[in-house]
Amino acid sequence: MKTETKPQTDRHCVMIVEDDAEFRSIVWHWLLPDYDTVTFGDGIELLASEQERVPSLIIMDVQLPGPNGFLLCQRVHEQARFANVPVLFLTGVDSDEGFLMGMDAGGASYLTKPVERADLLARVRELVDVQADRMAN
Repeated sequence: MKTETKPQTDRHCVMIVEDDAEFRSIVWHWLLPDYDTVTFGDGIELLASEQERVPSLIIMDVQLPGPNGFLLCQRVHEQARFANVPVLFLTGVDSDEGFLMGMDAGGASYLTKPVERADLLARVRELVDVQADRMAN
């Protein structure tokens, strides 16, 4: 599966894991003006990725082929390069149970679809800023 990327710069990198190609493309385009982005169609692609760059944030769906987003979040944080990277769940699972499962899995934040562009960009900015402050100290 082809991943969309933007050339690496000194901008923050955001990785998107979303199996719906159309929605993945929408999120990619929303982030493109402000972030370097890399997209994956499922968690296996992310885990097998040879991307050397450590992202400032990973956005992932919960309902993914292969490991679901909750399991993927746990697996991602077991890898040294992703151990401290926050995960934003962006999902159609709109329930208190889903939110709690996401936080228990190590997620930093949780948004449900459909999502407004401004809401997503504000949450991404907030999480990236917190991560940048954490890495600076």
